This record gives sequence, C-alpha cells and structure tokens, in this order.
Amino acid sequence: MMQGPEPVYFAPFRRELPAVSRLVYLNSAGSGPTPLVVHRAIEEGYRLCLMDGTITPSTIARLRERAEWARGEIAAAFGAPPESIAFFRSVAQALCTVISGMAWRAGDEVIISTEENPALILPWFNLAKRHGVTIRKLHTDGDDGDLMERLESLVSPRCRVIAVSHVSHVTGRVLPLVEISRLARDRDVVLMVDGAQAVGQFDIDLPAISCDWYFGIGHKWLFGPDGTAFLYGRAERVRETEPAMIGVGAISDFDFDDGRFDWRDDARRFEFGGNPWPLYAALGEAVSWNRTIGPQRIAARGQQLAAHVRRQLADRIPDAQILTPADAERCSAILTFEVPGLDARPVIDQLWQDHRIVAQWRYVDLTEKRTAIRLSLAWFLAESELERAIDVMADIVSAMAPSRSARSAGLR
Repeated sequence: MMQGPEPVYFAPFRRELPAVSRLVYLNSAGSGPTPLVVHRAIEEGYRLCLMDGTITPSTIARLRERAEWARGEIAAAFGAPPESIAFFRSVAQALCTVISGMAWRAGDEVIISTEENPALILPWFNLAKRHGVTIRKLHTDGDDGDLMERLESLVSPRCRVIAVSHVSHVTGRVLPLVEISRLARDRDVVLMVDGAQAVGQFDIDLPAISCDWYFGIGHKWLFGPDGTAFLYGRAERVRETEPAMIGVGAISDFDFDDGRFDWRDDARRFEFGGNPWPLYAALGEAVSWNRTIGPQRIAARGQQLAAHVRRQLADRIPDAQILTPADAERCSAILTFEVPGLDARPVIDQLWQDHRIVAQWRYVDLTEKRTAIRLSLAWFLAESELERAIDVMADIVSAMAPSRSARSAGLR
C-alpha cells in the first residue's frame, strides 16, 4: 500500500460534502455523507421525470443510457465485465434473489461467519427454516492461519455455500478472500461475499478474488444514494441461476401460447419491473467520484487515521480494548473498541444529542450481547475532529462509570 497522502490532498473533495462541516461524521459504515455530485445526479434524473414525464421516449432513453453508464462505471471500478453487474436496492435483496434461484435440499450446509450483518444472516436463517438447510458458523478471531484452519474443518461434502463479508461490519477486519476463494474452488463450494463495508474503502479486484458472487452497496463508503446496491455474478453462475422472481426486464422473450420464456443471458435477468433508474445513475457518479479521489489514497488515509485514534485511545481511555486488528493486511477504516462493563449504546446517544458527533455501536457478541463503539474513519476526517471526539468519549465514559479511577476513565 502507498504511503499515506497529505491531508491537504482531500480538502477540495471534503468541500463537496456539506454534512461534514456541520457535525463530526464517524458513521460512514452505517451511511456515508452525500456529495454534491451525487445530489445533482439525483436531482437531474427526477427533474427530467418532472418536466418531461417518466414514460416519454426521450426520458426513458436518457434514464436507461445513464443507468448503463453507471453499470459500466461499477464494472470498470472492480475489474468486471458490465454484463456481470445487476442493480438492486440492498444487499439483502440481491442475496435473497440469488438464493431463490438455487435448488436446495434438506441437509445442505452453508457456512457464515460470526461477524455478519443481519442482511447476510437472516436470508440463510430463512432458508434453514423453509428448506432444512444447516447453518454452520465460522469464528473469526485469531490470525488468518487460524481462520483458514477452522474454515477448512467446517467444509463438509454437504457444504454448498460459504457466505462471508469482505470486511466485518463489527470489527473492521478484512478477511483473506483470495485464500477463502481458493479453498471454495478446491471443494466445489460457491463463495458469496458481502462487500458492503469494502466497496469505497480500498481497491477491489474481483478477478483476483475469484469469487462466485459479490454484493456491494451504494450508501456506505461510496457515499451514494440510499436504496442502491449491486451484484457481481460470475458468468457461469449467472446462467445457471433461475430466480423465483421474474418480470419484464428479466427476460429476452416469451410466448403467450405455450408459456415459454427465455431469461436474459447476463446479470440483467435479476432486474425486472420498475426501477429507480435516476438513483442508479447517481450510484455511478458516486463510484466515479471515488475513483477520482483514488482508492489507494482513501485506504492509506484510513490507516493514518486509525493509527491516530489508537494513540488517542491509549492516552484518553486506557481501558478501551480495540477489537480491530492492527496489521495493515487485516485492518480497515473501521475501528471498534469496547470498554469492559460499559454499555456502548447510551454513549452513542449522548455523542449525538449533546455534541453532534455521529458514531455507531455494534454487538461484539450476539450471544452475550456485549456492545462496542464503532468508529468509521473515512478520508474526509481531520485529526482535530477525532481528538475532539475521543476527548468527549472519555468524559462520557468517566461520567457513566464513576467507580473507575481517573486514569481508567482517561482523565488528565
């Protein structure tokens, strides 16, 4: 990875984000701030509908043209052919669509990790309930070698799918996808990857990862519109998948007399009915803007900020236990920490209500319901903002845990 860029490099891009001048924005992992270029694209698309009508030939042609441009931008950003990309409104919708197109039998097995977002957990739980599929859980603690040993031990002859996140939404850990993909291919297992916390954070090379399915979201680190997502499907997986849902747009032809229909032979078979085409065009603008800033610079800046926060936490909240790996290969711009015995939820509430600092809490353990504070260290942040946020957190922790010593609460 390249050396961290000077913060001044990001100044003109930061000015395109009005929200970050009004508050300390530490929750891009939840939803990123909207840049002006994205707002203008949304406005342009719906103004066209307003002024000319949505069904006029000129409007339809323009909206479709812009959406196909966006498809190309997404494909180019991740090294994929445009025909492998399909638009959705969420990762959950995309995942459910793919799952619905696979033939399942009772006793089939699916592996998920213990750090998955509900968007990836719940579709599999529903599949288990409906079809008797067995869910096996991969613990993600330890180094990559430990993780791969545990994964290999979980893959049985009945395993159909490994479904994991590229970056954990809990700890920000980056999973070793190339190694996981190699294992999946060797065992003839389908690999599905939730890239919601990865797209927009760093360079993603889908041919190098060599997964079967990859799901991305628009509104997080890409700073695109809410309600936009996309799917990448390997060509042979796309062709063998016949989803349970169908409509105009998903097919190339049908015959009313004999009931025959032909699926599109590319990822557009997953798109049908009415779609928010202006939003997909705006997603393309978000992807293009991200590429202009530079994914390598964005990733390096995230690591700069993470290192700064680690030092601040050690000084101001020494009891903080950082859950995010420190090494460059496994860390991201998400930094999560817990203070033993402290419920993170009221801390997050007070940060916003009293200080206009927006952050997020996460369950560290879904069984024990332990909570932690998750900080999204996006490239637009300044060190001074982070120092202020950590100072405020230290004071809140002190007030909420009065029995702690002054040193433990981070008081100076």
